[in-house]
Amino acid sequence: HATVGQDLKVMLNWLIHCGRALRFYDDEDGDVGFVFTHNFSLDNVRHVEHIENQTDDHTNVKIDFNTYYQDGSGKFEWRGALSDFATWKINSSRDINSIMSPSPITVGIEQGTAGVLEFERPQSFLSPAAGFSH
Repeated sequence: HATVGQDLKVMLNWLIHCGRALRFYDDEDGDVGFVFTHNFSLDNVRHVEHIENQTDDHTNVKIDFNTYYQDGSGKFEWRGALSDFATWKINSSRDINSIMSPSPITVGIEQGTAGVLEFERPQSFLSPAAGFSH
């Protein structure tokens, strides 16, 4: 557990098979803030977990434009209540532009020229027709 200010930014990460991809607490002074955007949270016990002590209005908490895989009751928690993705979005007012992927995202890693790794992403998932708008 770390006390952080609104300058903390967690972006562009792959969080796979974690216990909790993101767990945050209300700050006792009510001024906690951070950015958690453009992350991929795949096959985690819980994608987002909020532990509340009722001292923060969450004005500076920005959670959005993330991609999650594997929905279900208990995959998200807001103010002590476990929920699925749709309920989390409504209750928390977070992740408004985030999506729940219909299938796991696979990334092929190949050895490129001069030792550079090249990443291949499935075109069907990233295409606008598939609803990917990040």
